[in-house]
Amino acid sequence: MKLTEGFNLLATAPDGIKRLRELILSLAVQGKLVPQDPNDKPASELLKQIRAEKQRLVAEGKIKKDKELSVIAPDEQPFKIPATYELIRLGTVLSMVNGRAFRSADWICEGIPIIRIQNLNNIDAPFNYCAREGLDERHLVRNGNLLISWSGTPGTSFGAFIWNRGEAALNQHIFRCEQIGSAYAPEFLKLAINSQLNVLISQAQGGVGLQHVTKGTLESLVLPLPPLAEQSRIVAKVEELMALCDALEARGQLEAEQHARLTATLFDALAASESAQQLQENWARLAASFDLVLDRPQAVDALEQTILQLAVRGLLVPQDPADEPASELLKCRIPFPSRFGTLLNQRGSS
Repeated sequence: MKLTEGFNLLATAPDGIKRLRELILSLAVQGKLVPQDPNDKPASELLKQIRAEKQRLVAEGKIKKDKELSVIAPDEQPFKIPATYELIRLGTVLSMVNGRAFRSADWICEGIPIIRIQNLNNIDAPFNYCAREGLDERHLVRNGNLLISWSGTPGTSFGAFIWNRGEAALNQHIFRCEQIGSAYAPEFLKLAINSQLNVLISQAQGGVGLQHVTKGTLESLVLPLPPLAEQSRIVAKVEELMALCDALEARGQLEAEQHARLTATLFDALAASESAQQLQENWARLAASFDLVLDRPQAVDALEQTILQLAVRGLLVPQDPADEPASELLKCRIPFPSRFGTLLNQRGSS
């Protein structure tokens, strides 16, 4: 069965869309979304290019010769990879520069926007601004730059992004990353990192609310490296499936709104019943739509509350004129001892 054939069913499950997106990324980096092409140049050739590029940059004094990253042990391998893939550590292909610790005194009304984590996660989040003059080149971001937010709340803050909103200044808690060589298509590298966020979060430091991932942890992250041609095919497939997720999510939101309006109309009419006849008619309308109305837990809860309201109003069962009236029960109530009242008054005044 094709993955897309089960999308509608998966999307209706609790957190279904979120889980679908995670599944897509997981399958993508494992090489299970698109077939491998034996004519693709293997990733081992890309590794040779990375080594050669590093040697050149070190020789020219553009980068320092870093300590070699440890060999990937068998128990570190996240999954089995296709024969044309390689596994590498992120630090093998990326150099990372942290943003600047801007102070509120640095903020101005106009100037160059400062990229904070909220600006990455929410396109509508407002910017702070700073002066362009005197800004270190290391802290400048331009279109196409890969950014990694490494601090904040797990589930909302961490992630890799490709910046596309013009020149900006980089705030702290975000790395601007430069690829050494061209082994990765930027879009594939972004989704490969984001497919491993749970691994990074499991190694995060700090408290429950605010955590951070160290540079060393990021550099040690194990990622698959597919052939370049396959990376492009994977990115195209992921974009296609994510667009389908977007459509399912929008449809789900619309259906939820329509369902809420329908249940509110039916339950309000039921609760407003003023006679047994009205109740019977309103209940018949609701019963005709039971399968549709009661397919969501919140609708079942609302129905239970409506039934309780009808019960205490005496509309669920017919009244029997032979029953002893409630006024007789009131006559038989147990007298409240006066000494209890005195005690309660004393407690209330103390």
